[in-house]
Amino acid sequence: VRTDTIQGFDSYREYSANVSASTTFYGMVNFKKGRLRAIRHTVRPSIGYGYRPDFGKYYDEFQASLDPRDIREYTRFEQGIYGGPSRGESNSVAFSLDNVFEGKMIKKDAEEDEDTEKLTLLNNLNFSTNYNFALDSLQLAPVRMTAGTQLLKNKLNINFNASMDPYAINANGNRIDTWNIKNGGSLFRLTDAGLNANYAISSKEIGKNKSKQTGTDKRE
Repeated sequence: VRTDTIQGFDSYREYSANVSASTTFYGMVNFKKGRLRAIRHTVRPSIGYGYRPDFGKYYDEFQASLDPRDIREYTRFEQGIYGGPSRGESNSVAFSLDNVFEGKMIKKDAEEDEDTEKLTLLNNLNFSTNYNFALDSLQLAPVRMTAGTQLLKNKLNINFNASMDPYAINANGNRIDTWNIKNGGSLFRLTDAGLNANYAISSKEIGKNKSKQTGTDKRE
């Protein structure tokens, strides 16, 4: 296949429309015994709608070999700095649910019950997915989950993510337009998951530890 470059000016236009709405709910659970006195749950649900038409009018076809059935698509913009126009219509509704869990705890050296401190139990526990009405099958996208928390005085950060697919797969491992639970499985099928952790330490803390060791040696 020979590719010709034709000098000149040409352009294409893309457009889309989006609208979204969100709100916030708060819930509180109080405890009368123990150091943990309260847990606050913050919930932020949101929903959005987006539409993008198919820009197939900017695409043409060519025969790539001697086989007359070997027909492929191309666009004259595909080698440009911005790439080619988008293919496929998108008419989808997106859902997300963000959660934050916080606690109120009495300090260890507190003299009164009112002497409390705030701590974060879960920085985030989020779920998101979307439903594309323009598709003829597999309209619901996999549910994406992310979670994160901080431990050891907020020095250890732990983050977890996972993807859960509501559709079943066939013997070849391809998604089929059948709910996984109807195929004898669970409500969602775990497709991937990841966990990462990092710990932050400063040079000041290292210096303090060295000074303590030096002081101990002098006293001995």
